[in-house]
Amino acid sequence: MAKTKLLSFFVLLLSSSINHGILHHSALLHLEVTAVYGELIRNARQRKGWTLSDLAYKLGITPAGIAQWEQNRRNPKLETREKIASALDIDITELMLEPEKSDYEKRFGTSESRAASAAYQIERIIEANTKRIESCNGVVTTNHKKDWALDDIEVIARKYGVPTNSIKKQLNIDLSLGLDEAQTDSVPKSKTYYKGRFVSEIDAIMAGLNEDGREAVLHHARELAKIPEYQKSQDP
Repeated sequence: MAKTKLLSFFVLLLSSSINHGILHHSALLHLEVTAVYGELIRNARQRKGWTLSDLAYKLGITPAGIAQWEQNRRNPKLETREKIASALDIDITELMLEPEKSDYEKRFGTSESRAASAAYQIERIIEANTKRIESCNGVVTTNHKKDWALDDIEVIARKYGVPTNSIKKQLNIDLSLGLDEAQTDSVPKSKTYYKGRFVSEIDAIMAGLNEDGREAVLHHARELAKIPEYQKSQDP
């Protein structure tokens, strides 16, 4: 009986030691992974030339929150790293370790293939906008296409986890120039105070109208502006 109890004690002691060793190894591995994530984030931020405050402002959090990641006091989840990558305008895989990076690319594609998919989606948006404008006898210029691309590129880049520059390289539109330098179309460019899809589409439609048609558009716009339902809410 004494031998049986002694044997049970040693088995329990050995099991406890093994479990403690496993937990200790797991904790060390967690600390190592966290440390590398913090280093990846810090290096990416510094390559961008940003301060902690710059990245914090872009993410809408405090600099202390960024410091906690970089100093390995908090382990950033994938969703968090996706937001950081989008803010820094880098590929999400730059904030990944193996085998996570390989698994991600197997599931969603390489950086190049994801950038190509993102560019394809923007091209389809431009194509749809062009058809809609031309169905109204509007005139679509290179600047309009550029506006539409720039209007959606950040959202689509975030969706595919790629930097905007990698998408721009895939598009057939030169997005590196300003509106004045990029204007090469025969249709005179109009000066607008608000950029984006709405003004760009109105501009394209107006280009296909005569003077009476343009006056009619303005008349209807003025009437709509008087309706409370369509008015922009005033800031307090």
